[in-house]
Amino acid sequence: MANEAATEPTFLLLGQSAKSAWWRYILGILIIVGGYFVFGSISFCVVLVLLCGKIPNLDKVTGQVTDVDAIFQYIALNSTFLTLLLFTFLVVRFLHGRGFKTLITPSDKIDFGRIGIGFLLWCCLAASVEGIGAIIFPGDYHYVLESPAFFTYAPIVLLFTPMQCFVEEVAFRGYLLQMLSKITTSRWWLCGINGFLFMLPHISNPEVAVSENVMTLIPTLLLYFGIGFLLTLATIRSNSLELAIGAHIGNNLFDGFSRALFPTTDSTVVGPFATSS
Repeated sequence: MANEAATEPTFLLLGQSAKSAWWRYILGILIIVGGYFVFGSISFCVVLVLLCGKIPNLDKVTGQVTDVDAIFQYIALNSTFLTLLLFTFLVVRFLHGRGFKTLITPSDKIDFGRIGIGFLLWCCLAASVEGIGAIIFPGDYHYVLESPAFFTYAPIVLLFTPMQCFVEEVAFRGYLLQMLSKITTSRWWLCGINGFLFMLPHISNPEVAVSENVMTLIPTLLLYFGIGFLLTLATIRSNSLELAIGAHIGNNLFDGFSRALFPTTDSTVVGPFATSS
């Protein structure tokens, strides 16, 4: 029995199973990133044109579309994550020769109950923090319900945000983390490196772009680093990706809906919700 327990697969070791040579991971990263940017950009443009019925105007300075409803931009942007998911699947299945499920769990089945637990735990934690903030700084919070816009956007957010979070987790805490485990088995190094890599693509987020100086920029970047760090730690400790998936969904949905309903003085745009006060 002791030998059987010792040979049980672990989530990180799945990255060293099947075809796991370094050149395959390097090529895999190039295919995933390249495929995402090329075909993701095409997907964004095609979906946006289909939704708008015209070719949107592009600001040559900022590179942003200027005459499109925020909800259309939100849908088009999230459609790009499907290309990220597709290329991650193709790389794992055909370049590494293993099942896509190995990016989520070493078990026979995905435990959706653990995803729910991760979601509830994060929402409870976030609600506690926001509640304490509202008690200490009551003047910074005010209730806003922009109807019918809120009820129009809410179902779309509930559909696309979990998908986006799932894809990000599969890419960062799945493929990338299993690759990094070939470099080090130290959980703290893995959490630090993965947290830093998770922070980098979020630099283009609106709340980062509106930062006026370094003193307002650093806390926002540290927040993304901290979330990536904690989600990586949860993945390693739980030996699967399910808790991290649930927590990530909980974070994004809670943040989006809470800032849409209870914007604070420093709120920014979250998804299609324009929450600036």
